[in-house]
Parts: sequence; C-alpha cells; structure tokens
Amino acid sequence: MRPLISIIIPVYNVEKYIIECLESVKNQTFTDFEVIVVNDGTKDNSAIIAQEYIEKNNLTNFYIINKENGGLSSARNAGLDNAKGKWIYLLDSDDWLEPDAMQILVDCLNKYDVDLVIEGYQAYDESTGAVEVWNNYPFEYGVLPDDLWGLHSFSFSVARLYKKSIIDEHKVRFDERIEYAEDNAWQFDYNSHVKSYACTNRVGYNYRINRSGSLTDRLITPKMKYHIAEHMYRFYELLDEKTIFDSLKKNPRLLSVTWGVLSTNVVNDILDKKYDDAKAKMKTTIAKSINQFLAPRSKKERLFFWLWKHSFLLLRMFVVVYYGNFEKIRRSKFMQKMSARG
Repeated sequence: MRPLISIIIPVYNVEKYIIECLESVKNQTFTDFEVIVVNDGTKDNSAIIAQEYIEKNNLTNFYIINKENGGLSSARNAGLDNAKGKWIYLLDSDDWLEPDAMQILVDCLNKYDVDLVIEGYQAYDESTGAVEVWNNYPFEYGVLPDDLWGLHSFSFSVARLYKKSIIDEHKVRFDERIEYAEDNAWQFDYNSHVKSYACTNRVGYNYRINRSGSLTDRLITPKMKYHIAEHMYRFYELLDEKTIFDSLKKNPRLLSVTWGVLSTNVVNDILDKKYDDAKAKMKTTIAKSINQFLAPRSKKERLFFWLWKHSFLLLRMFVVVYYGNFEKIRRSKFMQKMSARG
C-alpha cells in the first residue's frame, strides 16, 4: 500500500548524529510513512550505524539506498527517484524531529487542499546551545501569486511537505551543479507550480547550525551560487511587476535570498567581463525593487550596495579588487583550517 509520506534522509559523515535523527523519526505519533536513507558514499560509519539501527528495531518501512558520493543534491534526487509516498518530506541527517512533526503537517493536509505545507522549525546552535524559533508565518492559508509575500520558504527545503505528483509531472529535481544553497534553486522551481499553501506555527523540526564539518563549514566562493540565478529568473518571469514589488517589500527573507542570488550573479558577470549582462540585470524589476527595500547589514554590504546604486564603474573596480582575489584568499585560509584540523 502506498504510504502517505516519504521521508528522505541523505547520509554523509554524520555518525555522531544519525541515531538521534532516526530515533526521532521512529518515535513519530503519525506512522503512515516510509523512510529512505540515502548513503551518499559516506566515509565514516554512518551507513553501518543506520543499517544496524534499522535491523535492531525491525523498522520494515525504513530503507537504505547506497550510492557513490555525489553531494546533497544528488542524494536527495536518489531519494526522490525511489520515493513511493504521495508527499515528500526532506530531513537532514544531523537534524531531528519533534514526536508530532508528521502529525502537525497531516493536520494541515486534512484542513486544506494545498500543494505545499510548512511547519514551524527551530535552529539549535551547536557552538553556543542557543535556540531560535522560526515560525512567524503571516498566513495559515495562502494562494499564489497573490500571497507570495507570505511564503517564507526560499532558503530551506526542510520542515515541509511537497506534493509528489507536482515533482514528477514537472520533473522538479535538485540542481546537482550547485554545491551550496541548493535549497534556493529547489524552492524557486517547486514554488513555480504551487497554487496554494498552508502554514502552521507549531514547531516540528529541529535544525542544527554551526556544526563542525557541515556543508556551511566548507569553502564558499562567489561561483557557487551562479546556477541558482537561472532558477530564480525563471520563477520571477512568471510574475507581474506589482507582485514582485509587493513580495520583496513585505517578505524580508525573500528579499534577502533574491538580493544574494542577483548580486552574486552580477559579480560573476563582472569577473567574466560580461559588463552589458551585469548592467542589464541591475535594471530589471527585481533589481529596482531591491534598490527600494534592501537594508544592508554589514559595512561591506553597505559599500557594495551604495556602489551598486550609484556607480557601475566603481562597482566594477570593487568587484575586481575584492572578489577577484576572494577565491585565492579564501582557499588559502580554508586549506590552513583543514590542515590544522587534520
């Protein structure tokens, strides 16, 4: 019998956390789900620990897929290819769920006929122990594109249900060219096909941040977000100017993601000496909206944003001086950091 939900858990070098993750899934109060654990060529004992845990607890609805290492996007895609559920739930293997995480989402499904369901989640800072709750959704029910500004789901792919029929019909997959922030591209693609969504402020997902060895601890260069722009532009092409304007004005998270992708894309164009392309992107409706509503946070971002608005020539000089050496400098520091750990 087809399960209601397929929970996909990519596994790579998480032997310290995998039991807590699987235990939190096993203890769910709602049980009509399958679990697909994707061993993405882990180099530690994560996959062995997961297999032993599944066998010890006789978890017949838990399955392990073994594949060569291809990264998080590749692992999630392998899970999607094998999922049988009507809905997809993505869970990172260093995170964990509250016992009623699935029930929270199913309650929304029973109340609303929607294409996407989002639950509250909280971030646990492993370095400090601090916890921050993220559940300030303005709508319990929203339709697109009218209520796009209330859809706070462009930075994370976890803590929500995706309709498998949409994923299959439109061939929505994670972009395996993207090494970091692949969630952004996924959200732009999936939300392009969402007609309505539901949100609940009840917290079901625990998201671990500042974990040593996580993806966010890897070397990040301007090129890593380059392909995300392709997905973002396709998404915004579906919207009229008023919707874009209102959404970026009212949704700081969407504004931040859009600015990050657009500015990085312009930086890459300048580094590649595609100056006309860069200028064109800085004159789009997206850019005009950002110019009105963005509030830069750091000194570097304030300088960059001022140059962005007032002088393309000076912006070019800044990009070449700062970002032109960025990869070399960061790579040197990153290698020093890795050597110190080793």
